[in-house]
Amino acid sequence: MIMNLFRSVLTMMFLTAWCTVFAQVWCPSGATWTYTYSNGWTHDGYARFTYTGDVVLNDTLAQRIAIHEEGIDWPNNTTFSWEDSAFTTVHGDLVSIWNGARFDTLYFFGAVPGDHWQRTVLDGMESMQLEVVQDTGSTLIDGILLRYLVMEDGDTLMERLGSLTGFMLPWTALMMDASGGSLRCYADGDIDFQASWWAYGCSSWAGLEELDHTVTFSLSPNPGNGTVQFVWPASREFGLEIRDALGRIVHREHIFKESDSVDLSHVKAGVYNLLVTAPDGTRASAKWIKQ
Repeated sequence: MIMNLFRSVLTMMFLTAWCTVFAQVWCPSGATWTYTYSNGWTHDGYARFTYTGDVVLNDTLAQRIAIHEEGIDWPNNTTFSWEDSAFTTVHGDLVSIWNGARFDTLYFFGAVPGDHWQRTVLDGMESMQLEVVQDTGSTLIDGILLRYLVMEDGDTLMERLGSLTGFMLPWTALMMDASGGSLRCYADGDIDFQASWWAYGCSSWAGLEELDHTVTFSLSPNPGNGTVQFVWPASREFGLEIRDALGRIVHREHIFKESDSVDLSHVKAGVYNLLVTAPDGTRASAKWIKQ
């Protein structure tokens, strides 16, 4: 009898510890997400999402997430900045988001491979796109064990951090003006995370404001679809780094001549940030469009 009671207590302690380790945590105090914000064509910048407290929405306790977006409008050579809000709610492993008409599934961390749900669209309409779970797992970040879902579209959804390569807010690729990007940074009282692919400040406008614009160069044709001709200051060696709209490096090489051509026929159509660095550390940047 005593042994059975002892085993029952141990079992309860184990289950309690297991549930504590794997319980879904969403919007802990101080939670802040920073994403790249780009439409891959005319706008580059960042989007910051900050949990600011709880509210009651549609008779449901919800988390208010303040949104701040800012960046560069390349065609008009101006900057943009705007504020908005999003609202989420949590029921166990299910995180839902207010789509303008009701709460709809954003993340379900209790999913197993093969599970799926319709992707939320923030205008309250039905989406024809599915979020399909391909694999699951868990990882330690700053000593916190977090579950994650590997999605069929290549994204990874992680507890607390949310979408790693998609975007915080749902959006559909069918929208011509849709903007989004990958997670750069996440922080709360326990975690301080920065993605390995992002080498600049969390709130950087694609890294451009950290550059010393003391080097001048030209490139042509722009837009182009293959070989690009670069002209640099005479007798200077340069490192060339090319990043896509999500900040990922797609090409890197050194230039040793005053004028040289670079074959970029292998990169996909889109807008790219070209960063050049001289041996003395001075840098400059330019925008190039691949047709």
